[in-house]
Amino acid sequence: MVRSPIVPARRQLIAATSDIHGPQCLSINRLKGHANPLPSSFNSFNGKRNHDQIPRNEKKCSASDALCDLHFLVQPFRGPITATEQAAYIKALTDQGISEEQKARLAAFMASDDGNDFVIVNLIHLNPSPETLPATGPDAPASALINHYMEHMLVAQLLRASHPLFVAQGAGPTIDLLGVDNAETWTQAALFRYRSRRDLMKIISDPQFHTRHEYKLAAMLQTIAVPVTPSLQMSDPRFLLALLLLAFSNRRRQD
Repeated sequence: MVRSPIVPARRQLIAATSDIHGPQCLSINRLKGHANPLPSSFNSFNGKRNHDQIPRNEKKCSASDALCDLHFLVQPFRGPITATEQAAYIKALTDQGISEEQKARLAAFMASDDGNDFVIVNLIHLNPSPETLPATGPDAPASALINHYMEHMLVAQLLRASHPLFVAQGAGPTIDLLGVDNAETWTQAALFRYRSRRDLMKIISDPQFHTRHEYKLAAMLQTIAVPVTPSLQMSDPRFLLALLLLAFSNRRRQD
């Protein structure tokens, strides 16, 4: 049975973020200069008050603060990748044996960094008979190799406020094709949002990434991965968080 990457990814994410409302929390109260960075409702975790005893307005404040904290997590804030960082990432990737062509592409990708989030558009033609690799064993389907890769990749993305936006199966052969040879068949498509180019470079320069990446490559006959800057993205987490904050604000005024 092929194990889904979602369950182990969720467990690791929960473990890594279990202290999100601890002393390092980016609480909105701290930003306003309050002495206590934690909303009073979080005292219930220390056994000081039962959750049912917390006034309703404090509960709503806690939810709003949590949403604001999430906004800071998904918002790019460090600016473009510096020249020093670029050199460090290229060195790390060189040590891991990537090709000169790949290094040139990634160097150009970092040099054009604007400091904002972006989306990678993936087109995938899966291999019907992938090679045998240690973690997946003989006769494993391409989906098993992809799942092994995503067990690591999904956690790495989520811990850097990056995530899948869209995953779909191919519904037929290519309809429009111009200037591209041997691109009539794509079995999957996917969109992945990254908070910044720095986050992606941190992920792919990690030696653990390359250990898993060979499974992704073995699972495919062809693939194209193109970074794009969205001009309209209704699934942007900042937009969704703004809607939630607006909903909480309206509810508070109604009460």
